[in-house]
Amino acid sequence: MNVPVGSGPGVPESLGAIDASWLTEALSSTGLNVEIDSFRCDRIGQGVAFLGALARLSVTYRNGDGPISFVVKIPPSNQGALAVGRLLNVWVREARFYRDLASQLPDAVSVPRCWYQAIDGERSVIVLDDLAPAETRDQVVGATDGEANAAVEALARFQAHWWGQDASGQVKWMPGIDRPNTGIGLATSMAANIDRFVDRFGHLLSDETTDWTRRFIPHVPAWLTELASHPMTVAHADYRLGNLLFGPHGQVHMIDWQTAMRTGGATDLAFFTTTSISIESRRRNEAELLDRYINTLRESGVARSDLAHVRDDYAESILWWMAMLSNNLANIDAPDEKSTALFDSMLTRMHTAASDHDLGRVIDRLERR
Repeated sequence: MNVPVGSGPGVPESLGAIDASWLTEALSSTGLNVEIDSFRCDRIGQGVAFLGALARLSVTYRNGDGPISFVVKIPPSNQGALAVGRLLNVWVREARFYRDLASQLPDAVSVPRCWYQAIDGERSVIVLDDLAPAETRDQVVGATDGEANAAVEALARFQAHWWGQDASGQVKWMPGIDRPNTGIGLATSMAANIDRFVDRFGHLLSDETTDWTRRFIPHVPAWLTELASHPMTVAHADYRLGNLLFGPHGQVHMIDWQTAMRTGGATDLAFFTTTSISIESRRRNEAELLDRYINTLRESGVARSDLAHVRDDYAESILWWMAMLSNNLANIDAPDEKSTALFDSMLTRMHTAASDHDLGRVIDRLERR
């Protein structure tokens, strides 16, 4: 039940601008015949949600009946996060994901129901089901083996729906690595931000893997062209523990679709295993998780011939994410100890994985071309 762009009360300037009248109009525009009497607004996601301001709205109704609570999301106020969000067009992408794609997903894939979404230029608002008692897990601690297995299976079931299909016609608004000049634009931005990134985070990382990041950036356009020659899919592109909710019976709910894009599916898997699992757990379970991902894709209908590239793509995608994080984290502030710990754990885990896979050999190959 997703409202067309332009209907309803539009995009509020801030969470504080949302009142009972706004919420009533938003819900009514989707066909929910209710009148909100009042609600309690509790901020959520602080310190872990960097490209959105989120709140849980616990409602009471004057007339009609509906869910007892919703989650609402609008752009943040942090200037660094706003700059990154505008560059990536994240708020429009998420609103359009819920409007255009969420209803197509098979029952085996769980995302929140979107009760209202609206777009105003670069800004948007979404009002979602509150999936409590499902909860996120502490990404700094990392996923348990069972949570990692469930997250990988959920990812594969989601990606299988679009694997190898030409979805460009129905998602023209969605960035894709096969779009002209995508790689050139990203490489230019990465090159402009790498020094600032190293100044902020270089003390956490080895000289070797930092050098690999610098050397990889000029080859981003060629690497993306190679990746796009393989079967692509719709990817989450920020698939990590903080963007998953785990239900009491093992369900995995996928949230935060601000960076959804068309790319190689193994990029999502690489991001999850190198940011959301402890180094020791990844080393112990990485091969099994990769097998589980491939097997779940096959069980979901993807042909074996469309998966021959996945293992190589997976390893090389770690370099891609090292370059992407150098670009994005150069400009996003860590406002508190919680977010600082999150950034630090993601970077150290990812760069350690690069060393474990000896990814300098990939850059050597790219430089020999």
